[in-house]
Amino acid sequence: MGASAAQQKLVWDLTRDSAWLGWVGAASLLAIAFATTPAGALADRLDRRRVLMGLQLVQGALSARSRR
Repeated sequence: MGASAAQQKLVWDLTRDSAWLGWVGAASLLAIAFATTPAGALADRLDRRRVLMGLQLVQGALSARSRR
C-alpha cells in the first residue's frame, strides 16, 4: 500500500467523511506543487554530490529520531 493510499485510509477511518479525503488530497498535492519548483532550481544550481549527501544526512537524522 502506498503512502497516499495509507493516508487516505487513515483519514477515512478517522472521519468517515469524503470531504476530508478531498481536503487532505488537495493539501498534499499543493505541498508537492509548491515544493518541487524551488527544489528543482536549487538542485540545478548546487553540486549534486553535496545535495545528495545533505539529503541523506537529513533522512538519517529523521530516521534515528523516529526510532526513539
